Amino acid sequence: MFTFVLLFVFSLRIIVFLLSFNNCELYIEEASKNFHKQQLTIQVVDVQLSKYNSYLIKFKIQNSKSKNLSFRHKQGILFITREKYEKLIQESQVPSVEGLLLEANGNFKPLPSISNPGGTSKKISYMSGNSLGVFESETNSYFLKSENSIRINSMKFRMLHFWILTKTKIRDSITKQIDTLFYGNGRGLVSAMLLGIKDNISEELSNLLKIHGVSHIIAISGLHIGMLFLLIDNALKLFVHKNGQRFYAVLLLLLLYNLLIGQNVSAIRASFMVIIFSYAMTYGYPYSKTKSVYLSFITYLIFYPYAIFKCGFLLSYGAVCGLFYIYPPLKEFVLYLRYLKSDRSSYHYSILFAVVDLGLISVSVNIATLPILIYFFKGVSATSVIGNILIVPVVMAFYVLSIFSIIISYALPLIGKLIASTVMMISGYMESMTKVLNMLPVTFTYLKVPSFVTIAIYYCLLYIIISKLKGFCFAKEING
Repeated sequence: MFTFVLLFVFSLRIIVFLLSFNNCELYIEEASKNFHKQQLTIQVVDVQLSKYNSYLIKFKIQNSKSKNLSFRHKQGILFITREKYEKLIQESQVPSVEGLLLEANGNFKPLPSISNPGGTSKKISYMSGNSLGVFESETNSYFLKSENSIRINSMKFRMLHFWILTKTKIRDSITKQIDTLFYGNGRGLVSAMLLGIKDNISEELSNLLKIHGVSHIIAISGLHIGMLFLLIDNALKLFVHKNGQRFYAVLLLLLLYNLLIGQNVSAIRASFMVIIFSYAMTYGYPYSKTKSVYLSFITYLIFYPYAIFKCGFLLSYGAVCGLFYIYPPLKEFVLYLRYLKSDRSSYHYSILFAVVDLGLISVSVNIATLPILIYFFKGVSATSVIGNILIVPVVMAFYVLSIFSIIISYALPLIGKLIASTVMMISGYMESMTKVLNMLPVTFTYLKVPSFVTIAIYYCLLYIIISKLKGFCFAKEING
């Protein structure tokens, strides 16, 4: 029954999405016509710090008279200088301008079409961004509306800004500890893995991680959420002995963590799947990997249907499918080949097996995401498997020790600093390995972008091959 309801809601959401998608050009034309050289009353929806010492403000237009623009599409973005933003904060006497009404004079300009890597088509760029253009102010003048005095006193506004203030204080406190304990790219890696802030990583290291196929270590994903879940669950066992209570505590903490780091596709997906796993283990239900992937996939698209066109979304679920459906039969096949030559049990516990196993994981993920990588980045990393074998094993130690060092440093700064020095050593190792990999003759292979038909054929053939491989391994296991 639940599955039927979920599919029904998903179908309705897709219909709405397709209607909006087909009318996209009409919306752009109407927006350009109605928002040209006029004074707009806008309500701030979201505020993000931009890299160029300014703030990106997402807004919805309050005084539009266009009949062809729906409520959803009366939206846009504007950039505001740090000085002007701080002045608005001072004038409004609130921690953030989110929810406030502003008055602005200027012109509406459609967003430039995003090209690969990272985009698909002009329509998708507009619709997935939930915004049809940039409102460029001629005078850089933004004024607070008088109606804000009533709005600020409302319970909804107070609750929103209480959370914004709390979130800001927590992030600032963690960031301060990170700045105190770490330095250089070590600080950047810790900020990226814990808070999703990648600005402190040098451009050189960031490019090397992408070239060698290990940039996923700085994107909060299943690897990080899984380790965080184990840390939280084991820590709670010391204080909460009932499984049911511990499950809800983990659920609450993961929810707060996702709110803290902002909307992150891979983090939300991983958290959803971890929660399903934890629920099944807590209450004795059988855990199904397929159902957890399906439920998280459908649920996310109900709220964010445009994510289906996003590179991060596709890579996140592609990687999971590689781990769940390609890696197991591939591993069994390799074990079968090894079994013909030597004792299988000894192979299981050898260092060689650990290295081969890690390589198989990387190969499985690459096979599952190959068309996506080529489509968005016009090529693939030739050193991805080697890079993951050399770097991923130390990431777990890096992540766990960085959390310990930050938490302990609040009470025992010297011990926290001592643990942080170990984290910096691991950071130095990871950075050195990327430079060593860069010395190889071939690092990145550029390929022709495949058509959608080619991609469909690839995945159909992959499904057939994996099914045959699973059948072969199962038959061999039955026959002993």
